[in-house]
Amino acid sequence: LAGRYPRGHDGRRFNNDDELLAEIRSKLTTTAYLVFITFDGAGRHLATRRTDVAAKVKTGNVLRAIFSDVVSDNASDMVVAYGSKTYHQTPSLFDLSLARSVRIAAELFNVRVARYFIINDKNHIEIEGGSI
Repeated sequence: LAGRYPRGHDGRRFNNDDELLAEIRSKLTTTAYLVFITFDGAGRHLATRRTDVAAKVKTGNVLRAIFSDVVSDNASDMVVAYGSKTYHQTPSLFDLSLARSVRIAAELFNVRVARYFIINDKNHIEIEGGSI
């Protein structure tokens, strides 16, 4: 069983949105990043990671970076957030396209994207599954 969980598995649960958003905001910098948190089937935290979307250039490279970690975590759920400390709150076409690509890729790996946020230091909006 030890190999099933990645390093840093602490088994904690996020009891409310404030705790979840605080975890995401702890990974934000002035550069836009995609932050993703993976969970096991019981809803326990597995890992919190981030990837630099701008450095990956193509959406396929971003998805490869995300889902290689998701698969190695053996995750069943994930929460995704895109933004930076000063990111705008109106979703751009790129934001919506990235959210849709992440959800489609997650379906291929039988992983549920529980929440998808556009976030900055002060505010966040949630992109609903039905709108992408």
